[in-house]
Amino acid sequence: MVGGVASNQIIRATLKSGGFRLGIEFLFARGALSSDNVLGVGLIGYDWWRNFAPESIKF
Repeated sequence: MVGGVASNQIIRATLKSGGFRLGIEFLFARGALSSDNVLGVGLIGYDWWRNFAPESIKF
């Protein structure tokens, strides 16, 4: 798991402990590699909306 939210220590600890109870192992990138990626996600979403979204949701 990477990204700005994944660098939050409380979220990491919660996912690790919850995953342990469920038999799921969460893997996290180093903090330096877990920076905010909201711009990239926004650009991907905009590209999808512009090129593939149905006309009914475009404005």
